[in-house]
Amino acid sequence: MLSRPGDLSDAQLRDAAGRWGLRLESLEYRPVGAGSHHWSAIDHSGQSWFLTVDDLRKRRIAATPDAAYDLLRGAWETTHGLAGLEFVLAPRPAADGSLLTRMPPHYALTVFPYVEAEPLGDGGYEDDAQRRAVLRLLARLHAVEPAPATRRDDLAIPGRTELEAALESAAGWDTGPFGAATRDLVHDSRSDLRAAFRRYDELAARVRSRPERMVLTHGEPHSANVLRQADGRLLLIDWDTVLVAPPERDLASLLDGPDDPCWPEDGLSTDALQLYRAWWDLAEICEYVDRFRHRHGDDADDRAAWTDLRHYLPLRTALLED
Repeated sequence: MLSRPGDLSDAQLRDAAGRWGLRLESLEYRPVGAGSHHWSAIDHSGQSWFLTVDDLRKRRIAATPDAAYDLLRGAWETTHGLAGLEFVLAPRPAADGSLLTRMPPHYALTVFPYVEAEPLGDGGYEDDAQRRAVLRLLARLHAVEPAPATRRDDLAIPGRTELEAALESAAGWDTGPFGAATRDLVHDSRSDLRAAFRRYDELAARVRSRPERMVLTHGEPHSANVLRQADGRLLLIDWDTVLVAPPERDLASLLDGPDDPCWPEDGLSTDALQLYRAWWDLAEICEYVDRFRHRHGDDADDRAAWTDLRHYLPLRTALLED
């Protein structure tokens, strides 16, 4: 997130970090990522840490703050269980063993060791060598037996109900500077959005019919979530999206099709590939429309969200194809 939350102070962060036994001497907001707020910190001993704060009101996580907290806790517990994989950057447990803590008014804090590394990119991959390296990591992840408590992907699109209601309404679009423009963009795309949801449901029915293909997945293994250390070793970060799902959930953004030189010999489900590519676009549209249907402003994150929404609407033709 580009802008730090206005209702969260450094004093609150320092107090919450005390659950980890940390006495923070310095805090610096890091305007990186699109889903969480981040700070780099140094404690009284000189050790560096990376603090992640999630807004529990975000409907992309769950419908309520309590449900969002439970989902994040489960994801971080799963990730902590993967700490034996050297490429997994897992959260540090607090003194009582918990992996996150609630902060008023509606936030949750997770603490990570600070790692000197650079992301491979800002989303895409530069070359096949990078993709193959990440695919090897994912193959190892997919071979891990999921913990029984790890959540399974229900294939639901967060915010879909709200978006479908918005397609039918001309009201509720006066909550900020991007509301009216979002209304026009959505209403001009109504027929395409309905067709895309119908197509998505058809794919989801076919994917659900093959539960034996489910594996442990990361969820967003794009290049911004892969860090390269000075010695060349790779770390996969941002595990809050971990789920048991078909492997294509991880592979859809890395592979183009059977002619791709990185395409695996044992093949993939084209239904699942199409589903997860559609899921991403539709989930992004739902999130941004929900943002602009509620009170919002004109800060850097709002402007970035408006730019992103216009990337997804009008809909891409591929979403409507059989």
